[in-house]
Order: sequence, then C-alpha cells, then structure tokens
Amino acid sequence: MTNTFLHSLTVDERAECLERGSLRARAVGEMLVQAGARFSSLSVILSGSAEVRRSDGLVLATLGAGDVVGEISFLQGADGRATADVVANTPVDVVDLSEAAIDGLLLDRPQTAARLYKSLAQVLARRLQATSQRVVASGSTATPRSSLAPKRPWPNGSRAPS
Repeated sequence: MTNTFLHSLTVDERAECLERGSLRARAVGEMLVQAGARFSSLSVILSGSAEVRRSDGLVLATLGAGDVVGEISFLQGADGRATADVVANTPVDVVDLSEAAIDGLLLDRPQTAARLYKSLAQVLARRLQATSQRVVASGSTATPRSSLAPKRPWPNGSRAPS
C-alpha cells in the first residue's frame, strides 16, 4: 500500500478506519464529489478509478485505489466546499470517513489519528508539488508579490510593503 492515503497505518489500523466509514459504490459517470458542494468527509477509493475535473471539463488528475478525495473541503471544516468534480470513470467503491468517525478515532486511537493526518499532509504535499511542477513546466509566471499583499491597512495603520 505504498504511496496511498492509508500507507502509514498498520493493517489493523487500516481495518479500523475502514470499519468506521461507510461504503459506497458508484457507477461509471457518477460523481463522487461535486465542485462547490459542502463535503465533510474523506473518501478513500478502494477500487476503480475516478477523474478530477475542472468546471470546464479539463481532467486534472486520475485517481485510483488508495487515493483520497474530499481532503481540501474536509480540512476547511464547516465552510469547506469541494474545489473540483470527481467523477467515476470505472465502477468505483469508496469508503467515506465522516468528520464524526475521524473525531472518534482522535479520541479512541490518537496515535492512529495522528498517522492518518500525517498521511493526509503527505498526500497534499505531493499534490502541491505536482501542481507546482506543472505550473513551472507550462511557463506560467509567478504572481507579483505586491498583488498578493492585503489591500486593507495593517494594524499599525501602515500599508503592506510593495
């Protein structure tokens, strides 16, 4: 189970996480996640594959067994919304780990929960690195620092440096 979301957990810990979740089956073309929708679970693909798509239909990634979806909106909490569509391109089985299930894991098995969150951080780091490499390869230029500065005054009344 190398390079998958649950890779850092023992076999018993994986089984416990999966038991805490709810199993869903999706047919080809069905959405696992819809962009803009509130999504407060982590979904782990158990079998099959799904595409991550922008609103214009551009495929950003293809995910398979062991991959996680819904991680961004899950981490954003109550205000979290999915940032892309995730659509099954084969029959897909997923297990949804709700916020309550993961909170229960934090209380009952804090070390397992810590490894789960570490694994989630590693997934996000790999995805950010891949995105950064694509941006560099495409020749896109970085956003000037001054355009990233806040437009409101800083607490002491001064403006952000340009």
